[in-house]
Amino acid sequence: YLDRGAPVAAVGRVKYVIENFAQSPWVEEALQVLALSYREMATNDLYADTCALIRLNYPESAQQTCP
Repeated sequence: YLDRGAPVAAVGRVKYVIENFAQSPWVEEALQVLALSYREMATNDLYADTCALIRLNYPESAQQTCP
């Protein structure tokens, strides 16, 4: 959805993954997409909160998504 320029749709999709498949290996990627969507929408507080979650749970991914 981000490639299509639809960050709001991306947020909806990845939130579904995070909420309904919390133990899935896809949660890491979902959080990355969520952060990128928030950054694209210029919702800085949500971007910062999501980056904090990524740094805490997936520190190796944080450098890619949240410099």
